[in-house]
Amino acid sequence: MAITELATGTPGEQGAGGCPPLLEGLVPAARDSARIAVSRSADGIVEVTLPAGIDITEDQAIQATVEIFELTAGAPAAVLLDVTGVASISRDARRVAATMTGVAACAVRGRTAVDRVLGHFLFGEKVSNFPARYFSSDADARAWLKVHVSAR
Repeated sequence: MAITELATGTPGEQGAGGCPPLLEGLVPAARDSARIAVSRSADGIVEVTLPAGIDITEDQAIQATVEIFELTAGAPAAVLLDVTGVASISRDARRVAATMTGVAACAVRGRTAVDRVLGHFLFGEKVSNFPARYFSSDADARAWLKVHVSAR
């Protein structure tokens, strides 16, 4: 299955395993200690934190996509993606991130100039599924997400 096929499917549609039908069977080959952390904050924003110092792979991106879907039951959600200190993000991982379903808007947060470059590179290709923007401030990222999610 091509990674671009991950973008297809109906929000909220679930297969037998509780994930989008097209994600079934795409279980990462190995679940290592460099897991991408996915959680929901008290304000309802889905927080995705990439592990610092790691090269993010397609398998890790798929794992995060499945976890986001499970956490939101496929409903469009505001996502705060923290790229602080990430070494790199593979082309295939970027493709998975750019085609995620169930994302209403994505604020990419980082702390350094390198994080900013990586954040812009992550969504450098046109993302048609959802708006995305880079922030160095957590408060600014959350405010932007709230405006973009309430406008949908």
